Amino acid sequence: MRHHSRQQFPSHVQIKVSNPRNGALIGYLGDVSESGIKIISDLPFVRDERMRMKIHSDGIAQLALDAICRWSDNDDEQEHFAGGFYLVKPPAGFTELVKKLRGQRSQSENAVVDTADSPPASLSA
Repeated sequence: MRHHSRQQFPSHVQIKVSNPRNGALIGYLGDVSESGIKIISDLPFVRDERMRMKIHSDGIAQLALDAICRWSDNDDEQEHFAGGFYLVKPPAGFTELVKKLRGQRSQSENAVVDTADSPPASLSA
């Protein structure tokens, strides 16, 4: 049962998830909550596997995470895999990261102008 709301990212936001030992790309964050993350990847995940990972992107601090895969699924249309991970003792900075990402999302949503009720430019003359 989910206890926290999830913050999903638009497709143009790419927050990398990598292996902290060798820097190899694992995938990209699909969404995040205070207790877990979803990772989008080219490779499948193994359910119940414990993984060490690092998240990083321009403008955010790098954070090392210890997580357990709760589910893995593939999307035939998109040709990628998704995995849901429970965070084992999230670092203190992770809660701050979630808040920051929510703030960025709110700012970008407020910047979008709703034109659904406006007539097309060719009809408004």
